[in-house]
Amino acid sequence: MSYSGKKKVLLFILGLVFVLQGCSVKMAANQPAKKNIGVIKLGASRQLVVTELGEPQQQELKGNQKVDKYAFEQGYSKVNKYSRVVLHCFLDVASFGLWELIATPLEEFYSGYMFKAKIIYDNSDFVSSVQYY
Repeated sequence: MSYSGKKKVLLFILGLVFVLQGCSVKMAANQPAKKNIGVIKLGASRQLVVTELGEPQQQELKGNQKVDKYAFEQGYSKVNKYSRVVLHCFLDVASFGLWELIATPLEEFYSGYMFKAKIIYDNSDFVSSVQYY
């Protein structure tokens, strides 16, 4: 490879590092928060479930029973998120930004998982059935 070719490759790599700089840090900091899905249990009040998980994506009324459907990306705890931010910052500095070439795809892959549930409440608004899908 000629000197000109090596220079172009080096400029391309430096450009990538510049463009990707801090992406993994931002991605880790913006991961969705972890919701306490442990509140979904038989006998739990609808008010408690909605307080923890937020408004359902879809609501139905079947007879005298309410049916709430939830679908959201389950995230990570604050400790997990901020530990990842600190780790990415440290490794970015230590590697002069090259860590971003590895970290950005990792953060994209580890972005939580899709949680889906159908919760059926009795006529007193207490959980009577839960279906996960």
